[in-house]
Amino acid sequence: RTEASIATRWQHSVAANPSLFNASKFRYAGCNVAAVGGGGTSSGGRTSSLVVRLGLTDYATFQGTHGVPHPLVTFGVDRLARPFGNAVVVETMDGYIPFLIRSHYTGEGSGAAVLPGGHPEPSEIGISDDDSDEDHQYGSTSAAEDVDDQDVCSELWNAARREVIEELFVPDERLSRVHDMRLLGIVSREADEKALMAVWAALGMSAEAVRATYLAGISNADESVNVVFVPIADLSKVTTSGK
Repeated sequence: RTEASIATRWQHSVAANPSLFNASKFRYAGCNVAAVGGGGTSSGGRTSSLVVRLGLTDYATFQGTHGVPHPLVTFGVDRLARPFGNAVVVETMDGYIPFLIRSHYTGEGSGAAVLPGGHPEPSEIGISDDDSDEDHQYGSTSAAEDVDDQDVCSELWNAARREVIEELFVPDERLSRVHDMRLLGIVSREADEKALMAVWAALGMSAEAVRATYLAGISNADESVNVVFVPIADLSKVTTSGK
């Protein structure tokens, strides 16, 4: 019954927006901070590492489970797809943060103002889209056995950076390299516990220059219709008020 309802909802989504396509995604299963090694810190204590537990799901399952009213009540958290996403706080050289206005044809957040972001792609590290079928979908937390943890970690960071370039159309050389980006935290939505990796990155361009590159590339954008800028000093007001 669950699988049938997911398939039906996905068919309706594709009928409404033919540009949608299914693909495997990483599924978020939780995270914790773990101690690593012995001493070595200035205080003589242990260092720590953030451990993120991931499995596999797919975009169709995400649409079919998270797209219903009250998904936590309908499915329960263990049956939700929970694809692991990313969102990037991009700081321009003159102190502005760009937000994209989502198109009304997107599968999620239509019409909303959002940070650049999306989902890391298992296919980028050799996990076939076929791996999301059967054993891996509908809430599975298993993953391909031959994938190295470091490969997955690299894709999480590379994907966040890639989304900024693809969605703002900015030059690669103007954006922070992965080793200069900073993890702000792992956050999840109250409504459906969909989690994402929030990241900070610097962009060596002014807000107006970013606007110009975006407008020049907007004909190739199918997920957004405009870009707006918020001074970084006002960002806390946006996050607390939603306006």
